Amino acid sequence: MTPVISRRLVNSGLAPTPTVKPYRTLLLPMIGCYSVSPIHWSMRWQSALDVYPAVPYHVLYNPFKHPSHLYASNLLPASSASSASSVSLMSSLAPELLDAILTYVPASSLPALALTSRAFADLVPRHAHSRTIRTKLSNARLWTWLARQDDLSAARVQSLTILPDNPADLDKAYAADFPLDERVPPGFLCAGGTNDGEAEEMLICALRRMTSLTQFRWLRVPQPCREGPGDLWDTLNRLGTVERLHVLDQSVESVAVREEVTATARSIVRTDSFLRIRGLKSLKIRTSTYTGEKDGAMLRKMLVPTPRGTAQD
Repeated sequence: MTPVISRRLVNSGLAPTPTVKPYRTLLLPMIGCYSVSPIHWSMRWQSALDVYPAVPYHVLYNPFKHPSHLYASNLLPASSASSASSVSLMSSLAPELLDAILTYVPASSLPALALTSRAFADLVPRHAHSRTIRTKLSNARLWTWLARQDDLSAARVQSLTILPDNPADLDKAYAADFPLDERVPPGFLCAGGTNDGEAEEMLICALRRMTSLTQFRWLRVPQPCREGPGDLWDTLNRLGTVERLHVLDQSVESVAVREEVTATARSIVRTDSFLRIRGLKSLKIRTSTYTGEKDGAMLRKMLVPTPRGTAQD
């Protein structure tokens, strides 16, 4: 079992301090790379590892093998050394707190977690159905449900992909890199029929409540309708949680699109609100707008800064 370290218990004097052999670990700098072509611009960064010094702390065993349970371990008494008692105590917490804790549990661990208690068995399916969503912009019923103030569903979404209305908008080589099948919570398959502008406003309302969203993909042609303060890109930036962004910025002249979209539609990568996005660790853009190295300078500002110097102890 993976040990989880709780500083609070030792500092408060509630638990004896075991002897832990100190060790050293390297802090790896970010590694960045990019490629530019007339139709494809891509940049990806690998962030540094978050490391903490190894000092003698009280150790609680974590049955879920996930470092985020450091927060949950602080809620447990020092005598809770077994995973069974830890799960029992966590199950007695308020449902809202349990729901927030489950946000940090890896998807691969959710099925096993559901077997540990009735409380987790009730919550796990909701997380499993909501963490990753792939659907079309016109799925207005889903956006309306996620935007509800009395529901926690939007806060469980960690990855959101807006699918193309017509799969033919993507060339085969590009489309092969993505799962393009619709994935939504039960009962929310896209029925279509909603005006693009109205559907986009509903999507923006839902995005404001997706406080755990770390990945967003826009694979749709045409680009978003609304531009300016409060638009889709501004909303993503205000969330402050998005780390991976993938955008299809395909020229409307090169594909068959609906009549209401004109050939003069502005490119996504030229949109001010898009260029103001910050804090990304991975940025991928497929565009025909950028044609050279100098065009990537503005996009590099959207990524987290690269640490200077070499690896350190």
